[in-house]
Amino acid sequence: MGKGRNETSPRKRGGHGAATNKRAADLYAKSLAPAISEFRAAGHITPRAISEELTRRKVPTARGGNWHPTTVVRLLARLD
Repeated sequence: MGKGRNETSPRKRGGHGAATNKRAADLYAKSLAPAISEFRAAGHITPRAISEELTRRKVPTARGGNWHPTTVVRLLARLD
């Protein structure tokens, strides 16, 4: 049998793919919701201020990267 023929890829079996990634991102965003509420209550209301506070507190992004205002905007969109 040739590679990829008549075989089910892991993505088609439900272990990977866009839906799984979306669920993981949604769960991560929800886990950060209390911190975001705390930041907003403390006056950190702009995406830049929130990203700076998350970085200062050494909160990792979902992929372990750096926080940027755009990353925060996307996080906030998931929470709405």
